[in-house]
Formats: sequence, structure tokens, C-alpha cells
Amino acid sequence: MAKGRKRKVHHDPRRSAIDRTVRDASLPPHAAHDTSSGSGSRRRPAHRATLGTRYLALCQLVYTMPAVILAGVFVYILAIVLFCSPSYLMNDNPAMLTEIKLGLPVSFMTVVLGKFLSVLYLHVSAVIPWYPILIYILLGSSLAVAIHGLLALDRFRELVLPFLVMYLLFFTTFLVRTGFNAVAFFTGGHAIFALVAYSAAPPPSRRRRLVVVLLLGILFSFSYMYRPQATTGITIFSAPVLALACLAAGMRRSLRWSTAFVAPLLLVVSLNHVLKTTDVSEDQAYFDTFNVLRGRFHGNPIVDVNWKNKKLFEMNKWSNADYAMLIFFMHLNEKKFNIETLSNIFEHTLPLPSDTLTLNVQRLRERHRALLQEYHRHLWVLPVLILLATATRSRYNVALSVCYAVYIYAGMLAMLYFKRFPIRVGIPLLMISFLMGVYLIFGRRTGIGAPLERLKSAWLFLVAGGCLIIAFAYLPRLRDVIKYNRIEMTRYRADMTTLNEICGDKMVLFQPGKGLRNEFADPFAPAEQRFHTIPAGYTIYSPRFYMALRQLGIDSAYDIFPRIIDHPDAFVVFREKDLKHLLAYIHNTYGVACRGEKIRQLQIDAVIYQLVSKN
Repeated sequence: MAKGRKRKVHHDPRRSAIDRTVRDASLPPHAAHDTSSGSGSRRRPAHRATLGTRYLALCQLVYTMPAVILAGVFVYILAIVLFCSPSYLMNDNPAMLTEIKLGLPVSFMTVVLGKFLSVLYLHVSAVIPWYPILIYILLGSSLAVAIHGLLALDRFRELVLPFLVMYLLFFTTFLVRTGFNAVAFFTGGHAIFALVAYSAAPPPSRRRRLVVVLLLGILFSFSYMYRPQATTGITIFSAPVLALACLAAGMRRSLRWSTAFVAPLLLVVSLNHVLKTTDVSEDQAYFDTFNVLRGRFHGNPIVDVNWKNKKLFEMNKWSNADYAMLIFFMHLNEKKFNIETLSNIFEHTLPLPSDTLTLNVQRLRERHRALLQEYHRHLWVLPVLILLATATRSRYNVALSVCYAVYIYAGMLAMLYFKRFPIRVGIPLLMISFLMGVYLIFGRRTGIGAPLERLKSAWLFLVAGGCLIIAFAYLPRLRDVIKYNRIEMTRYRADMTTLNEICGDKMVLFQPGKGLRNEFADPFAPAEQRFHTIPAGYTIYSPRFYMALRQLGIDSAYDIFPRIIDHPDAFVVFREKDLKHLLAYIHNTYGVACRGEKIRQLQIDAVIYQLVSKN
């Protein structure tokens, strides 16, 4: 090369952006954006880009591109849908579609969401599976929001990757087996987490901040639309974090953000109330009142207490078989099961051990053992939360994380002690609480120094390694869930084929929750059904219930069993051990002694019977 000749330099704008981010990431937080060069100041020495600083720079770069996060999440969800055979935890899709086709309100979700889905199915396309598509869109959007919120906590970025691997494995179980509970809790929980995370590192402009908070509020309102109780549970379990976030943000900013966040929810609640109280038929109003009482009964420990409540049974003219049929969601008798008799349960129930002000120690121990047994695969998040706080080498963070872990554990125990706390609800709440705990430790600007100053390499290795070990220890569990899903979907298709062959164009009464397991139907391509279902379960006494009965030539719920006994074209699908309760109920109610003639054993724990009288 000739002397004095300058070499041409090619500038890559993307490379320059990363290098600038690397340089800023390697500087202390207070000096990352300090470009002052006044008199007497020395130029800061260039810092050599290490693997750690480049990793932090990559996290910062991804944080500035939320569209990339969203796209990556939906590619991941698409892979789950295509290769993991997803199903429902609880499938109300067939009932919902029937109600929409008949022009009836959808009974298991808010009126607003039911109207929205009705518009999609009736006026856009009846072929597209809108319900599962909406579920996965909301789950994907909420997951992307949670990831972006984690990246907003710049003091947590050293641990973001192993933490996300761990969290994603647990979240994937709710993608493989999904439903309205998962949508309600994760959309609401992730929206609140992102709200408090952005309060620590908000978008640059004031207008953009309010727009982002408003979008989070819309996401949170979908939680209410799917399950109104979910918003209450999420708020209670997140209350300490919300309180500390408001204190850190200041009164004016907290009020402004809270207003923008809650506004969509208030709008949805108001609209739902208006739609629910106007233009409602008498039949629908009666069913709504009855269904509230029925849901309150099935979600209450008094179910087990009142088996020997003689006063209640005499007042309602019930037998043990009647009470069993109410528990089995087979209350097919308007004379015995109505608003008056269900109200009597709560007015004349036997006392629970938890009704007194003093705690029952034995019951508390039983509930504690049940909590450990049901949640042993997930309660590890509480000690891991304390370990994360310990890694910051801040006593304040350790004390805060311990208090919050005790609060979460006590809340779960209280739910099991006083009410029901099914695992499909408890696990999402526990995972969301874990995210909230991460904000408590790494989201506040006090009590912790810069990440590279506080988190020493030994602690980083320990915590990151622990997260990955827990994640890969759970990997076989996720594999078993996928395997179980595929097996049960195969059994479901085989049983559907059997029922279509034997019961085609005939009437079938299923034992709710124990007969044909519709949750294992393919969400995007449900199996063809050629038989007529006699409705049971939570839809009993609904307008859809009576419309279906009239199509079968039956006038009332009381007339169902007289119609199907000795009828050659009517079948019942029941578990063999539960059939005795059904036969006892028929004998006590109608004075008819009958037996179940076994037609075919299904692959699930249920049998196709025909009811034949013994006379």
C-alpha cells in the first residue's frame, strides 16, 4: 500500500448501534449517558467489550424492539400448535357454539365477550375457529408483554435468559392444555407485571407512556371478560407489589397511570352490566339467578358437610340420591331443584370448621398437607425468589422477598382453607406472583446497586445454574403432559367413532365431566358428532337447555328419564361406579326400578348403557 494512502472504512449502522450499546452497558449507570466534556474533564477511557457487556447490549437492543419479541413469541406458539397437539383443560366451546347459533347469550363468560364472539362467528365466518384463535392471541400477547417487562428491569438482565427458560417451560403447559382459566389469569397478571415494570423504566415520551398503559389496561380487561373472579384474585396476590410501585412512582404519576390502566376495565364492566340487565328474557333471568346459586354451591366446602343434614333434606324433600345428583350436575327435576331449594342450602347448612373465629388446627394441618401435595412441583418458586434476593446482597431485598413469599403462601393456604383453590387457578397465580417478586427485588431504584456491582460472578453462576437445573428437571414433566395429551386425544377420537356408530341419530345423556371428554377434542378441528346430546351440567334450566329438549320432543327436565327408560333410541353414558346413584334417583323420583344394560365399554372410564325397567 502506498505511503500516505488512506484505507477506506465501511460503516455498518447496526454494528455501530451495538457498539454504542456495549459501551454504555460497560459504564456505571450514572455515567452511561454522560457525554459532557467541559473544561478540566478527561475523556473516559474506552472499555473493552466483554461477553457480559455484549450480552447486556443484546438485551437492551431486544428491549428497544418489542415487535421482534412479539413475533418470536407467536412463532413459538405456532410451533406448539403444529407439533404438540394442544387441547383444553376445560372445553365449553361446543356449548358456546350452540348458544351462538341459536342466538342465545353465552352462559360461561361475560356478555361483552359473548357478543364479540357472536359477531365473529355469525357475521365474519362460521368456519374459522375464532374461540381458540382468540385464546392463543391473548396468551401470546401477554407472554410478549411479560418478556418485555422483564427486559425493562435493567438490573435483572444478567438473569433474564435462564429465568425465561424456566418460566417458559411452565407457561408452555398452559399452551399445550389451555382454556379460559389460563387466559383470564395470565393476561391479567402479565398486564399488571408489565405496568409495574414500566414504572421502573418507562417509555421516553409522556404521551407514549399513557398509550402503553392504556393498551395494558385493555389486555387486563380481557381477564375480566373471560373470568371476572380472575381480576380479583390477581389484584389480591399482587397488592403488596402494586402498593410499593405506587410509592416509588409518586402520587401524581400513580394516579395518572392507574386511571389509564383501569379505564378499559371500567368501560367493560359498565357495558357488561347494561347488556346483562336489559333485553333479558324471563327464562334467561331465572337461569342466571339459579346458576349463581348452583355455582356458589359447587364452589363451597358445604358440599361435603351437608350429606347428613336431615333438616335440609326434609325441607327440600330430598334423599341422598337427590343430593348426589345435584353434586353430579344432573339436577334434572324442576320440582326438587330450583331457586328456593338451592337457597335453603345456604340458609340451613351445617356449620363448617372454618365458620368460627378460632382456626381449627386439625383442618389447617389437613389443608396444609393438601397444599404441599397439590403444588409440590411449583412451590419451589418461593425459595428461588428468596435466593434471587440473597444474590443482590441486600438485607432489605431479602426481608422484602421473605415477607412477600409468606404472603403468597398464606394466601394460597387461606384459599384452600375457606374456599376451593383448584390447581388450574393456583399455578397461574403462583407464576404471576413469582414475576411480581422479581420486580420487588430488581425493579426498584433503591436498595440495590448496579447489576455488575452487586451480582458477583459466583452468585450469578449459582442462581442462573439453579434456574436452568429447575427448568430441565421440569422438562420431563412437560414431555409427559404432551404425551398424555396425545394419548387422550386418540382415545377421544376412538370413543367419538364408537358413539357415532352405536348412537348415530339417537339421544345420548352424558354424565357431566365423566362421559365424553370434550376437552380432548382438537381445538381447531373438532370431531364430527352424529348423535343428539341431551344437555346436562351447568346449562341445565338455561334457554338453550329447553330449546334442545323441545327439539327432542321433551317438555321439561322432569320428563327426561321417563322418556329414555325402555326407549330403544336413547342411551346414557355413565361411570359404572356412579350408575347406582342414577338408578336410586330414578327409583325415588319416579317409582320405577330399572337397571343399566351395558352396551359398550368406552376407552375412558365410562360405559354406554340403555336404561331398562325391571317390571
